[in-house]
Amino acid sequence: MDRVVIHGSCEVRAEEVANVAAAAPEFLAAVEREEGLVAYDLSWDIRNPNVLHLLEHWQSEDAYRVHTDQPHVHAWAQLMKGVAVAPLAAVKSRATAL
Repeated sequence: MDRVVIHGSCEVRAEEVANVAAAAPEFLAAVEREEGLVAYDLSWDIRNPNVLHLLEHWQSEDAYRVHTDQPHVHAWAQLMKGVAVAPLAAVKSRATAL
């Protein structure tokens, strides 16, 4: 079965970095309770501390689709929309489990 991997990044306005960092643990805790999650990571870029990187790994397309419709995902997307310099730039890939 193919797994789904999402990798992306988003630049946050400098004055909003602390707000995003404060909201991230609750968001991640909610994501980590979802079925079908393999891994979900958020990290700040070392070269540009205003850039937040995202790496998601889901067991299936179905698990990813269910994730995208969760209330905490919609709330996070609204937060990011309000603080981002530009929209999330992301790539969705399929990976075969070894």
